[in-house]
Amino acid sequence: MKGLKVLVADDEQVIRELFTKFLGSRGYTVSTAVDGLDAMEKIKRGDYNMLLLDLKMPRMGGMEVLSSIKEIRKDIIIIVITGYASIDTAKEAIRLGCFDYITKPLDIEETEAVIRNAFEVKRHDDEKKKYQELARLRERFAVETEKRKVEELAALNEELSWSNEELSRLKTDLEQRVDERTVELREAKTELEQRVIGLEKFNRVVVNRELRMIELKQRVMELEDQIAKRGNSGPWPGTNRDSQQEGQ
Repeated sequence: MKGLKVLVADDEQVIRELFTKFLGSRGYTVSTAVDGLDAMEKIKRGDYNMLLLDLKMPRMGGMEVLSSIKEIRKDIIIIVITGYASIDTAKEAIRLGCFDYITKPLDIEETEAVIRNAFEVKRHDDEKKKYQELARLRERFAVETEKRKVEELAALNEELSWSNEELSRLKTDLEQRVDERTVELREAKTELEQRVIGLEKFNRVVVNRELRMIELKQRVMELEDQIAKRGNSGPWPGTNRDSQQEGQ
């Protein structure tokens, strides 16, 4: 229990000294208050873990302190000190938020057990609160993580949807271009085929002309041969008769 700070609020000096000696020997750091007002002031200034509070004190009684202290320190452990005649009041104090009560005359062993049990319960309560807070944080983290995953998945789906739309648009555009290019190639093919046909026709005409020219050349050569032969052998047939007719 070393380091735990206890404030003893009792108007009886004997009780204050008893708790100071007894709790000090157990490792607690002990402070005292002579009445309720003194206790309130010291609680406002000090970081106490426990308040041992006598119900019957001058200026401000224990019940009044109990009603006000929770507004200042909700986590402080309060154990009331009462006489046999005020046990009902002590039970009412428990209802208002104190942990337990001890009766006068004090039983040291019982008092130590109550104080030790109070700190043990407080420790378990603190651990429980920490566990609950940790569980809450884990749950919140899990929820936020799941939410973030859902958002990321939604964003990914949206991106994929956009990608699919873009791919569909690109596919449509590509198909349109292919169709247009196919039409152009078909038209070019038709034009080329027509040109080939025209060239074939022109080639046939040229070939026919060349053949005709060859024939004409051969005919001219034949005629030249005949002329040459006739020149060497005398006049052409019918030449003398024509001359005689001109003389008459």
